[in-house]
Amino acid sequence: MKNFTMVDNDILEADVSDGAVRLYITLSSYCFGDKSICFPSQNTLAAKLKKSVRTIQRYLVELISKGLIRKRRRGSISNEYEIVDKTNKNTVSKLKGFFKEKLKTHKTEAKFGKKASNFNAYDQRNYDYKKLEDMLLGNNRNMSYEDCLK
Repeated sequence: MKNFTMVDNDILEADVSDGAVRLYITLSSYCFGDKSICFPSQNTLAAKLKKSVRTIQRYLVELISKGLIRKRRRGSISNEYEIVDKTNKNTVSKLKGFFKEKLKTHKTEAKFGKKASNFNAYDQRNYDYKKLEDMLLGNNRNMSYEDCLK
């Protein structure tokens, strides 16, 4: 199956005009796969939706004001449009994957009796603090650092 665009049902319930919904779906069609950013020109969008450029600009303002997309200036020909919902979902899925992997590693290490964290997993040094103090204060000049270790 090809030539389809999946959008979240929330856009259908959003308080925006029908034309803005069509523009949102059109922008989503440019953001295929994991992409959440596209950069079609307003002329391209107007031709695709069979509307004027000024109408496309009104729809964009509507979508931006509702927080459904973000717009950044890209150059003289086109802007960069970011589908906010798709960006959030991608971020959430990446975080879920990260924490799932961390949890899996933690469970595996716990299962095999390994420490879950390597923080402080180095050998600790034991000092004879009286000798160390004497050496640092210069009371015993013949003493070396190794002499202070227990």
